[in-house]
Amino acid sequence: MQKTSLILTILLITCHTFSFGQNQIISLDSQYISKYVEHFTINENGLKGKGYRLLEEKTKNSQFFVLGEYHGSSQISKLTEALVPMLAKNNYTVATFEIGPNSANKLTSLTVAKENIVEQLHTFYSNYYYEDFDNISIPFFDAVEDAKFLNAFSKHHFKIWGCDQEYYNSTLFLGDMILEKSKNRKDILEISKAWNEAKKEIITLYRKDIDEDIQLFEEIQKDEKYVAFTNYFDENDTTAFQILNDMKESWAIYTNYRKSHKDRVKLIRRNFLEQYLIHEQTPTLNISSKLAVYMQVKKTCHLVIMT
Repeated sequence: MQKTSLILTILLITCHTFSFGQNQIISLDSQYISKYVEHFTINENGLKGKGYRLLEEKTKNSQFFVLGEYHGSSQISKLTEALVPMLAKNNYTVATFEIGPNSANKLTSLTVAKENIVEQLHTFYSNYYYEDFDNISIPFFDAVEDAKFLNAFSKHHFKIWGCDQEYYNSTLFLGDMILEKSKNRKDILEISKAWNEAKKEIITLYRKDIDEDIQLFEEIQKDEKYVAFTNYFDENDTTAFQILNDMKESWAIYTNYRKSHKDRVKLIRRNFLEQYLIHEQTPTLNISSKLAVYMQVKKTCHLVIMT
């Protein structure tokens, strides 16, 4: 039986209280924090303990539930899976993740057949995996534990939202997605040939980036084969054009991330609000978010404060 501490939510609310309620500065050492910690356990029957009861009480009266994480932690994925029934019981219907909107759409399509989600994810990742540059097309869902929590969300009919940029290694599957969305066009054979030629060049550039640390996305956008592929689309091709724009915006964020995270913060805010405003009239629009710890504290802390 694994014991997990309920610290993060309480800590954020405590920080908010003292930041705005008093002038006194509180030292958040382990002795101080321990007074506000409750524990719960996770086993095959779900979550138990006083910490769980407190968490459920807070969740019941909230619209937003934000789970901070350390990327790549299988324990966080197990916790997420265990939390899903409680979230569903309290009318949560949306799960947001630190991925792009098109990646979220892809995950949604992979969860249609709920009994085969693990196999579907394995096939997807295998189709786009290249050992020599060790790529993952969509982050945070490539382990069995991740597939299980995604399966839990799917079984409870959660919508999946992506609020971040498209991932560094998402280019190849997004190109294939554009091709799929264009399958009814009369010139689909020409488009398919153009994409296959562009894809070869893109793979070459990804490999070159490993050895030489090039400006990868600038090189892709200058590549003649890639430009020839993109020239088949304009604003009349709504979905394909949007995916291309999302890729371009995401690439700019990766190119400039060492200078500033401002553009990424703006994108996360915009992606979330666009989806929220579309659905805000839904009677029970309760949203759970799974984000990196630093992103939760610095960028979405206000969602927790609203509880």
